[in-house]
Amino acid sequence: RQGAPHVCTALDVACDFPVTVEVFADQAAFDREVMNPDMRGYFALSGDGLIQMVSPANSGRDELAYHDGVAVALHEFVHLTLDRIDPELPDWLEEGTAVYLAPHEVYDRACREQLAGVDLPTLNELRDHYNDVPAPDLFAYTLVASIVTNNGLDGLNTLLRAPNDLERALGRPAADVERTWREYTQSGCVPQT
Repeated sequence: RQGAPHVCTALDVACDFPVTVEVFADQAAFDREVMNPDMRGYFALSGDGLIQMVSPANSGRDELAYHDGVAVALHEFVHLTLDRIDPELPDWLEEGTAVYLAPHEVYDRACREQLAGVDLPTLNELRDHYNDVPAPDLFAYTLVASIVTNNGLDGLNTLLRAPNDLERALGRPAADVERTWREYTQSGCVPQT
């Protein structure tokens, strides 16, 4: 509830749609009842106005602190808000935006500590073969963060409403978008001054 207004404002969407959150006692309960059986073993998912998630108080994951688990609910809310814009967004844009607008400290740390010197996928690889790219959500997040750094939230919102026309939406060639993304990640995901 605290994060929803920020998300709706950032995406220029009225925050007037119903959302149901189902919290399961543990991973086993989630896996028994999850709306998409292919998502068994995951922590959370969303769709059709519903967020399903394992209780952050009992995630069974040592690496997932309580506040990180709660932040996942906001990530899933971003997905539901994006569905109001376009339920068929490309994976990279959907996931990158969801990570960007929810708490993303873990991704920032990964960018600073793990992406220096790493060959990024190409923009086309990320767009066309998302699930074949290692750590696709990290790369999608850094790309969206780079876009917001260079084009602002207005640019991101234009792109979200015209996802298949990146160059027109951002007012620059795809090669420039890719170049600034690479510079952004090589700087440790800190905007160049």
